[in-house]
Amino acid sequence: MEKHQRNIELKILYDNEALKDFRKGFGFSCWIEDKNILFDTGGDSATLMFNIQKFMINPKNIEKDSFYLMSMEITSAGSK
Repeated sequence: MEKHQRNIELKILYDNEALKDFRKGFGFSCWIEDKNILFDTGGDSATLMFNIQKFMINPKNIEKDSFYLMSMEITSAGSK
């Protein structure tokens, strides 16, 4: 069986760490470049939009049928 390798470019748009001149915050979002997929949105829309603009991504290019949100259930110890 022949193996095919494919490079995928991800741009981290939102995270608790950020490059200089980008904004950071609690949450996560990444842009899958070759598919125009936005994976999750982070915790603050203003921060996300700031970083999208810094990466020069046009929000109109987001594939509206391929938008993915992560969901995580957080419970405190002892809750039922």
